[in-house]
Amino acid sequence: MDEEELDRRVWDSYMWEPGGDVLRNLWGERDGDVLRAREYAATAKRQLQIERGEVTIPRTFDGKHLRAIHGHLFQDVYEWAGRDRRMHMGKMLGGNEQAYAPPDLIDNVLDRASEVVASTDWLAVDDTQFADAMAKTYTLVNFAHPFREGNGRAAKLFVQHVAEQSPYRLDFGLHDVEPEPGEPSLRDLWNFTSAMTILQADENGLKWQFMRPVFRGLAVPRDAVVDQPEQQETEMSTLDLYHRTTPEAAAAILAEGRFLTRENTPEAYTSNRAVSDTTEGYGDAVVHVRVDEQHAELEDEFPDGEQHFRIPLDRAQVVGAFTIDADGHRAPITAGATGLDDELRAAHARRAVGNPVPAAAAVAGTPQPAAAPRPAAAALEQTTGLEADR
Repeated sequence: MDEEELDRRVWDSYMWEPGGDVLRNLWGERDGDVLRAREYAATAKRQLQIERGEVTIPRTFDGKHLRAIHGHLFQDVYEWAGRDRRMHMGKMLGGNEQAYAPPDLIDNVLDRASEVVASTDWLAVDDTQFADAMAKTYTLVNFAHPFREGNGRAAKLFVQHVAEQSPYRLDFGLHDVEPEPGEPSLRDLWNFTSAMTILQADENGLKWQFMRPVFRGLAVPRDAVVDQPEQQETEMSTLDLYHRTTPEAAAAILAEGRFLTRENTPEAYTSNRAVSDTTEGYGDAVVHVRVDEQHAELEDEFPDGEQHFRIPLDRAQVVGAFTIDADGHRAPITAGATGLDDELRAAHARRAVGNPVPAAAAVAGTPQPAAAPRPAAAALEQTTGLEADR
């Protein structure tokens, strides 16, 4: 059996019947329109749980992270929620084939995306650097396209989690803002540029630069005033705070996806300064957390503007972590990068809170099997990288 025929058979195995267009689902629903409506409602509910922090998704910024998002979003809909597709996949755009990564390269492509996240000093980026790093990260995640269905929803949540480490947030509500006459909406621009990163790729890599203007348009400073329908403008009421600790403890906190101290206390002391002489002796790593202002109790205030806060650990959202050397240079920490601290991990287990995420894996794809090999994507057969900056 050749590769194309094997792909077709695997593709058909996702459907109720060979050549059909309705995915097998946990509800037994065979009407495509009804399935789409039910899927949208179910995943919207699960997405809200993630955005509210009601479930724990460890911020590891890798394939495991992306698969956990997809697994939670689609757990009510598909048996394969959180698991990688097993066939080649792509879609047609203007008569050209937009082929995604072959199944055996999905992990490699997601590893490259994780490397982009780990090598970016997110706390220090300006708006241009933010847009570039986000464009590179998303381009790789989109090309990986690990899942049979639901890739877009999972990828957007993933890049939102990445953005949490930065001074910016992604406002996908801007997708639907009415554009100026003759101008495309951000949603249209997103769909077009996402495709062009792959369609225009060659031996030099994926053309991530197409996504630059999209992420510039979606980026909003975290301290910006936000518009709320039929309400006056209000300021964001969250604080970005920093907790000094050891690199091992910081890596363990990232792996667990929630904040805890070695002493197993319900509170921790933090500073509004990432680098400070007053906290220097507490370790060579800094954990960046975000907490609602109402939950932060001011303990000390210094003439230079530094403030120390006591915060409840169960109200703190872990954003990221980094080490600081003697010269003040920062290096991002990823979960497991320095090894896990057994003592801290045990403390996490003793105080585990929230709903565990299913041991899920991956996210969705697009409704078109790609012939193998795909002529339009021949240069991408071994591509796991990005074109150099320009």
